[in-house]
Amino acid sequence: MKKVFFMLVALIILLGLAIPVAQPVVAAELLGGKDVEPPSPNTYNVGDTINYKMYVKNPSNVYSVTVDVWDILPNGTRVDLDDDITLLPGGTVPYTQSYIVDADDIKHVGGENVVINTLRAEGIQNSVPPDIVDLTVEKSSIIIGVKVGTVIFPVNKFKLLVPFIGLLIVTVLAITAIVVRRRIA
Repeated sequence: MKKVFFMLVALIILLGLAIPVAQPVVAAELLGGKDVEPPSPNTYNVGDTINYKMYVKNPSNVYSVTVDVWDILPNGTRVDLDDDITLLPGGTVPYTQSYIVDADDIKHVGGENVVINTLRAEGIQNSVPPDIVDLTVEKSSIIIGVKVGTVIFPVNKFKLLVPFIGLLIVTVLAITAIVVRRRIA
């Protein structure tokens, strides 16, 4: 009787090993982050340099990923950071990028003047079957003003200030020309 029992147990174990068991599906993903250095305050003037710190991470503990990584600057310029880089499970790659604030790149979002920088990554998870991975991380920086010498003018008033200064210069030149003509005459 014991022999039959052990044979049945052995048969069940063998059948259990022969039955294919579905492997859990691991969702393909990337993690990433973007910040400015120094992180606070995140406020700048036109002409200031913003230094971005970024990273892309493979959170999988099973599969590697092969990705292209790029940064889209506030002026729309694409800067390729890596092509076909393979991130091993748990691997992280850091990046840095600098940008000089230009008045033409300022957007008005949520009541504030900002520039927006975007980190992008796309590629495949090296699994069977392969799976597509992608990542988008945006960082907004507040633009508070425009430096003219040592004076800072608020961005929304600077657009009015430039024509005013131009008109003022033209007026001063016209008055100077009139005064010079009268002295000559």
